[in-house]
This record gives sequence, structure tokens and C-alpha cells, in this order.
Amino acid sequence: MINPGITLFPVTSIVVAPSGTGVDAKLLIAAIEGSATALTIPKVTLDLDVALAGVVAKAKLEAAIKANLAKQDLSATVNGKVDEGTLKAKVELTNFAPMKATFDVEIDRLNADRYIPAEKKDGKGDETVNLAVLRGKTVNGKVAIGSLTALRVKAENVKAEIKLADGKLEISPHSASLYGGTIGGVISADANGNRVHVKEDIKGVAVGSLLRDYARKDLLDGRGDIAFDVNAAGATTLAIKRALAGSARIQMKEGSIKGINLNDPARNVTSALAMKTTKHDPAQKTDFTDLSASFAIKNGVARNEDLKAQAPLLRIGGAGNLDIGNNGIDYLAKATLAGGVTVPVKLSGALDNPTWNVDYSGLLGGAGGLLGKAAGGLGDTAKKGAGGVGDAVRGLVKR
Repeated sequence: MINPGITLFPVTSIVVAPSGTGVDAKLLIAAIEGSATALTIPKVTLDLDVALAGVVAKAKLEAAIKANLAKQDLSATVNGKVDEGTLKAKVELTNFAPMKATFDVEIDRLNADRYIPAEKKDGKGDETVNLAVLRGKTVNGKVAIGSLTALRVKAENVKAEIKLADGKLEISPHSASLYGGTIGGVISADANGNRVHVKEDIKGVAVGSLLRDYARKDLLDGRGDIAFDVNAAGATTLAIKRALAGSARIQMKEGSIKGINLNDPARNVTSALAMKTTKHDPAQKTDFTDLSASFAIKNGVARNEDLKAQAPLLRIGGAGNLDIGNNGIDYLAKATLAGGVTVPVKLSGALDNPTWNVDYSGLLGGAGGLLGKAAGGLGDTAKKGAGGVGDAVRGLVKR
């Protein structure tokens, strides 16, 4: 039986991780004092250096711990450095098994990508998702991060409340400054059914910068709002993508669509007619004053039917599918130019690397196509090929 008021370990204990493991850890424990009802460790120092599976991290932390082993409670204060960030934390456990805990963590700078292996960070593999680890714990806490990088996305003034009970983790509310705008919403994960739910409301962000960092794609420029509410369940990341359901919406002003230029009707319609299938070209862009689109998402496919973009020289509409689960796109955009000429542009192939192609059948057929507008004369010209159609289009635009 432990008597109160005695020093249990009057000397320092040092534990060093075995060499060659990719983990160099030194644990320094000051004298442990007290009894089973009032156990105190005035100072614990952890010096950690990790280089393992693509993860590189360093931490130097100092903690003071008080515990009552009989009642299964513990409180600790932690201070120190985690890579380039300064950490302050308070942790309290009111039961060890099953675990019941509260925490309050502040860190001025955190790059979470340091702790994610490259293959998982890119999201190109099919990883197992097992939320069973959430069961059997009750945790409540707060997190504040001055500057956060996660999946290449940069956020500031991050604040979140975290609740875990009955196998369900909820990060709500949470908020942050994001690319000149703000983000707030709810993220949850439920071990009962292996389900995830994400609802975000993003206001006034630089959409191009966000997409370039997160998706590493140069698709849009401009400032706008993005909202989405999606949920899914599955045993792997791919299964979750293919089960994705919900809705999304984007609204932007004074921006541009990257990859194709339809702002100069006479020159660009002619070149569009002459071109063959082409990949997305970030050097080309179509400017707009307003853009909006909404998506209904079911079984991993986002359906849009109301794309609207306005510019001084054209209007853009469109409809089609973005297959998130299978990385595919099947979308038809229609740009109506000055003079009433409509140029249908087909997007197909991989969602993350689409192909642009002018829809000749849409250009030449029907009452709304160029044949309808040019009566019979253009039909004969069209048969002579893309060069002839270009001449006819120039004639229409100049009228």
C-alpha cells in the first residue's frame, strides 16, 4: 500500500526509443510524489523526433500531472513546441476506462500535412475507413489554432468545439478565416453505420486560390460564396465518394473560367470551330461578371442544370454531371455570344483533367443553331468544313 507524502521515484527516469525505428524519443520524468489518492508528477519532458513513412515531425513538450488512481481521474497542463508551433493545453480525465475526458488546446501554428503520408494526402488511393475507434469514449473539448494548413488549404483563426459520445464525433461549431473570406459549419463522423456528414458555409473567399491549393487545379478565378451539405457511408474512401449525397451551390462575381476563351466572339468562335479536342489550358480564360450554379448530389454524382454566367459579350448556361465517385465529367456548356450565336462546348473525360470539345451538332442543327439562324445559305457553307463555318460565323457576328 502506498503511503501518502513520500517520494515514489526520487530520481529521474530516461527512456530512449530504439535506434533505426525512425522515431527518436526521450522521456524525462521528474520525481513522482504522493500517494494513490494524491499522485503528482511535477515535470515530464518529452523530446520527440519522427521520420517515418513520409511523416517528419518534431516536438518538445513539458507537462505537469496530478492523478488519483483510485478514483481514475487525472489532470495535466502541457506546454511546448510542435514543429514550428507553440502549444498550450489542459487535459482532464474523470474516468480511465471507458475514457471520459475534457480538453482545451491552443496552438499558434500547425501544419497538419506534416503528419499525413503523401499517398493519403493526395487522396488518390482507396483507404480503409473504420470509425469503430470512436466507440467507448466520451470527450469534450475546444481547439484554437492561429494558422492551420491541412490538405494544402490555409486557414487562420481556427476555432472548434469537439464532442465525442456514443460513437459519434461532432466538430461543431467551427469557424475560420479562409482566403480572404470565412468558413463555418458542422463536421461529424458516426461509428454507427460508418457515416460522415459535412456541412459548410463559405463566404467571400478567393475561389481560385482555394482550388489551386486544395485541388491543385487552375479552374476559376474570382471571389464568391460556396455552400455544401453532403453525407455518405462506406468502408473505404472510394465507397464513401460513390455514396455521396446532398447538395452544393456556388455564387461568384467578377471572375473568370479558366481553360477556354469565348470573350472575343468573332475570333474565338472561329478558332473554336477549327480546333479539335483540347485539354484544359489555364492560359485561356472566359471572364464573367456573375456566375452561379447549384448541384444535386446522389450516389457520388453531382447534377447541375442551372449554370448561369454573365459577361458584357456573352451569356453562359449549361447542364451535366460531375461523377465524383468515378472521377468523370459529362457536361454541356452553351455560350450565347453577341449577335445571338450559341456555341456549345462539351466537357468530358476525367473530372480532374477534363477535355473541351465544340459540339458541332449543336452548332449546326436545329432552329436555335447556326443553320436556323443562317437559313439555307450556311448549310451549304458548313459542308465545306470548319473554315467555311468560321467564315459564316464571322458574317453572323458582324451583322
